[in-house]
Amino acid sequence: MAAFAQLLVNTLVPGALFGLAAASFTLVHRVTKVLHLAHGGIVMVGAYGYFWAYRAGWGIGGAVVLALISSTVAALLVAALVYEPLRARAKLSSIGNLIASFAALLVIEALLLLRFGSRTRSAPTLTADHRYEIAGAFITSHQLTIIVIAIVCIIALALFLARTRLGVAMRAVADHEEVAAVVGIDPQRVRLITHAIAGLLAGITGVLVAGELAFEPRFSVSVAIASFARSIIGGIGSIPGALFGSFLSDLAMNLWTWFGPTAFREVAALLLVILVLMFRPWGLFGRKHG
Repeated sequence: MAAFAQLLVNTLVPGALFGLAAASFTLVHRVTKVLHLAHGGIVMVGAYGYFWAYRAGWGIGGAVVLALISSTVAALLVAALVYEPLRARAKLSSIGNLIASFAALLVIEALLLLRFGSRTRSAPTLTADHRYEIAGAFITSHQLTIIVIAIVCIIALALFLARTRLGVAMRAVADHEEVAAVVGIDPQRVRLITHAIAGLLAGITGVLVAGELAFEPRFSVSVAIASFARSIIGGIGSIPGALFGSFLSDLAMNLWTWFGPTAFREVAALLLVILVLMFRPWGLFGRKHG
């Protein structure tokens, strides 16, 4: 019983953390049709913004604010300097945006390396880090915070898309950009707002990552791959699917540690991605097109 409870904790915590990253990743793809791999770098901009501000004496509240602002600005810069110019030149092909996004990810990583170096860093948690035992499993107060914040953010995002005028406009651009423009919606404005929202969520993810994990600039690639893979499992374009795909991915990796070598636990997640692509390529919660 205790082993199962700990397995559940070890699935829920990273599943919620990277599920939030996957949800904001899939939001950008849903509205803009861009495979936003640079999102991994933007998450790390938030993490380093939080780390730097706290070390500079801003306190936890000030550090969180700086993290959110820095990640949002970074997201808007990537959109304005990379994606929108490519779109304006009618060169935003699938392979083109993938290459451009990966290049932007590497640029962000290089800038973080230049400013902070390759040393592994850590940052304080948002709450006093107490440790609790539940049904034989151990979980910290910060890990509980991760689960709650991630789930609340994803629910809020889903409600925002479903029930607000801006959310309706984002869904209209996602479904048919040309028709949305005809009825008076500015697609470029909607795309930039989408990137800003994704950047804000990336900042929240970065703060949570900084308090939970040791990190360094190259971790941005891992976050990008994790977001992409979990979105594929859940269905790219589905916000709830991103969270479910993340939980399923971490469950597969944790089950692998029971039967296989721990060092290769990521193999389980990759096998899960392959299985989904083989039998349901639009994802578990995605919509089949055509």
